[in-house]
Amino acid sequence: MIAIFSFIFSLLAIIGMISIKNWEMKAGKTIFAKMRFKFDIFVAKYLIILKSYTQTKNGRYFLKKIIHYTAYYISHIALSCARFAERKLIKIINFIKGRGVIEKKGQVSSYLKNVADFDRYSDKK
Repeated sequence: MIAIFSFIFSLLAIIGMISIKNWEMKAGKTIFAKMRFKFDIFVAKYLIILKSYTQTKNGRYFLKKIIHYTAYYISHIALSCARFAERKLIKIINFIKGRGVIEKKGQVSSYLKNVADFDRYSDKK
């Protein structure tokens, strides 16, 4: 349900931005012109700083790092999914084998009490 609301909200926001830009182009006016100018200067300064840090490294270095971290996170997610599935399968197998603690709550017949107390694996000692 949250995904539907977030999708509708983002869709309405995109439609709103496009309609405002369309209105600006038709009317020839700019909304928040001073604020946009300040933000443009800020972004330009930030890009200059970023370019000064990234000039020492080439594109192959960044591509190698991106591939490395992507592979790392994908393998990490796959491993955690495999561990989750393994735990669930072990629980199912133990349930089928009849291992685990049998809770002795409530009224039960004497036959079931004897079966629960019986040592299944006494011959394997």
